[in-house]
Amino acid sequence: MAYCDMKIAKFLSQYQDGVVELWYCLHDHSYQLRYGVGFRSQNGGYFTVATASYDASDNAQVASLMLDAIDIARTPLLERS
Repeated sequence: MAYCDMKIAKFLSQYQDGVVELWYCLHDHSYQLRYGVGFRSQNGGYFTVATASYDASDNAQVASLMLDAIDIARTPLLERS
């Protein structure tokens, strides 16, 4: 992903910091979902951003990314992988 990436969509979540964003990379013609993931360790709770990439030229992957984005947005941060 590069500085010229475009945010295409935002999938709202009922969970704090649970928003899922869909980005498009012009350079390698791919989509990327960016979303928060929460986890707990012995030192306390942590929050990080995870990504999942999809090939923009593959129609099956484009359909999957929409369903994945909706599913991720409906999932609590601690249950996301």
